Amino acid sequence: MAESASPPSSSVHIDLTRDEKEIFDLLIKVINHFNLATHLCVAGGWVRDKDDPLRVLLAIRFGARFGFMLDEELKNAAIDENVRTALVDKASKERIGHEIDLMISGEQANDPVQAVTYIADLNLFWDVFSVGH
Repeated sequence: MAESASPPSSSVHIDLTRDEKEIFDLLIKVINHFNLATHLCVAGGWVRDKDDPLRVLLAIRFGARFGFMLDEELKNAAIDENVRTALVDKASKERIGHEIDLMISGEQANDPVQAVTYIADLNLFWDVFSVGH
């Protein structure tokens, strides 16, 4: 009997071959071309994991990069006070800055305005762009 394939856990990094990346990029173009309603669906537990609070910023970056809307579950997790506190207390300014750099500049910054809008809409602006600590 064949084993059913399960999706990789959120902690698994998936490296795409050049051909797989081209297919993925084409899929995104088709979704955008036909203006299909797309969602960045991230399980709340994945974002609520306070061991890596940068997951909120990763979700925002990929949502803006690929033109996805943020799922309500993701939004609720992102505004959770425990996640916001972990982001401020556990994530280094360098790591936060790196994520912001990827959102607003370089090859991966398809829509930096949308990324900053997501940050503001989730009331994370002052947590992400704070001075001090």
